[in-house]
This record gives sequence, C-alpha cells and structure tokens, in this order.
Amino acid sequence: MKILINCLSSVSGGAVSYLRNLIPELVGVFEQSDEEHQVKILCHEHQRQLFPTISDSHCIIITDSYKAGYHRVLWEYSHLSSVLHKERVNVLFIPYQIGPKITGVKQVLMLRNMEPFLFHRYRYSLKTWLRNSFLNLMSSYSLTRADRIIAVSEFAKEYAINRLNIAEEKFREFTMPR
Repeated sequence: MKILINCLSSVSGGAVSYLRNLIPELVGVFEQSDEEHQVKILCHEHQRQLFPTISDSHCIIITDSYKAGYHRVLWEYSHLSSVLHKERVNVLFIPYQIGPKITGVKQVLMLRNMEPFLFHRYRYSLKTWLRNSFLNLMSSYSLTRADRIIAVSEFAKEYAINRLNIAEEKFREFTMPR
C-alpha cells in the first residue's frame, strides 16, 4: 500500500509541532510493519527540515505552492490529484480536518482543531468570525466525506459523532508520542 502524508496545511504553531512529532513516528511504524507499505511525505521546501531522520526518498517537495490560506487550498484542488495519481497512492493522510476528496484514493483526516466548531462561544473580530465560519463549513464537509478520521481527543471524537453525525466506525485512535 502506498500512503501519501500531505503536510502542506501545517505551516505554523501547533500544527508544526504535530508534524515534527507525528510524521517520523508514523514513517517508523510503517517501515517496521509486516505488511508492505510505502510512505511519501508531501511538504513545502521549508518543512523539509522538520524531518531530519527521514530520507529524501520519502519526500515530495513542493516549490510552487502557497504556504497558507485559500491559495494553498486552490493549489491542492488543482494539483493534488495529479500528484496522487503519478505516485500511485492508495491512501492520502492529511494531519488536518480539511482536504480535497480525490476519487480512487482512501482519505484519512485528523480532527485536531476544535476552534471552528466552538468559536461562537467567544468574541472575535468579524474577520476571525468569518474565517471560523468558513472553516466550520469546510471541516464538516471534509470530515463527513473522509474514509477514516483520527481524533486527537475523546472530546473531539464525541463532538464529531454527536454534533456532525459522523459514524463512529470512521474513527481511529492514535496517541501522540511524547
């Protein structure tokens, strides 16, 4: 099975910490598996230094994509499918809760940012309120379409099951390495 880990959306803060800690661990698990797995990491040039223990043969470095925001999303919607088909990927893992669903490829998303679902409890600027409203819509849509979801907490999992009506069977547990 060929797995592509799309790291493009993780460019700052806690998302970078997730990459730094999670990706080497995942690659190690797949390499030690009895089953035959190939893992590739799709990342920006500046993200490559987050994975010093991972060989270049495991990396697809993108030089022409935008780092964040709607430009990156547009890049993913227009280019990701061709990357997946060129690499003959079976499973696309995105360590975030938003991503394009590509026909013929299983998709695993990670539910790790609850702010888009809970922001109405707090006072935000109009710009941040609009951003969270959009992220709520896109997160709900993407999570509903995903084949599997990794929730970073029991709270996130229960919220998605009870509030977003996502089937419990879609969820897998994963404990972050410390």
